[in-house]
Amino acid sequence: MNPHTLNPLDKRFKNKTPLEEAMFSRLCQIIFLALISTIISSCGSGGKTNTAVNETPVKVSASQIVFKSANGVQLASLSGGVVDPSIKVLAENVTIDNTSNALKSDNLQDALDKEIAVSLQKTLTGQTWNITNKTSDTTYAGTTGVGVVKFNDDGTMTLLSGGFAAIGKVSGSENSFCNIPQTINYELISNDIVYVSASVKSRTDSNTYTEDTVLKIASRTKDKIVVTGTGGCGNLGFERISVLTPQNDSTTVNKRISKAMSHI
Repeated sequence: MNPHTLNPLDKRFKNKTPLEEAMFSRLCQIIFLALISTIISSCGSGGKTNTAVNETPVKVSASQIVFKSANGVQLASLSGGVVDPSIKVLAENVTIDNTSNALKSDNLQDALDKEIAVSLQKTLTGQTWNITNKTSDTTYAGTTGVGVVKFNDDGTMTLLSGGFAAIGKVSGSENSFCNIPQTINYELISNDIVYVSASVKSRTDSNTYTEDTVLKIASRTKDKIVVTGTGGCGNLGFERISVLTPQNDSTTVNKRISKAMSHI
């Protein structure tokens, strides 16, 4: 065959019209850019799909999470396959099936922050709480069966109204035989123990005394803290329960937002 003789396909591409030539050039550019993009994506992700560009994050079930013991041995049994330590999933994208447990959260991050690992210091301090007392001690019945308390940032608390049975205190505005709180100090010994020391004034002789109480944290979430105690005013030997729920007033909400933003 004469090397200078063109076959029909060669002739077709050699005799392109201006429009065909422009379309062919654009097609080549698209193919080239697609190849470059594929190469860069593969190099950047080690051959895996680059999830950083995904608009919708991948969610996984908590049942797919593999935990390690202290010595690094996998606790979960793996059904075919090796754990890939390079894969990372945000805790908020780990969904929780809470049909068989007491959790209310539907993802791991919320469960940790609001239910499982709630920090008493970050949750309690600087907030105003409604009190509901649970006790057969009649000192805390009627208007003193409930109350309002604020845990100030400076380590003091203010009993704004009613009674706080777990620490054995009744507000000075109440009609009660209990001593009137002057200053109530609290110290977070741990995430489960709070030491309370109060300076109180007698309603009869105006003398001042010191009363100590140890609060035990029975349970804590962002929405409810249950505490127990036996000290202060009331029948001796009674284990009193007080349930604290946060007030959702604008000041408290704004403070919570500010506190949350400071940790970002």
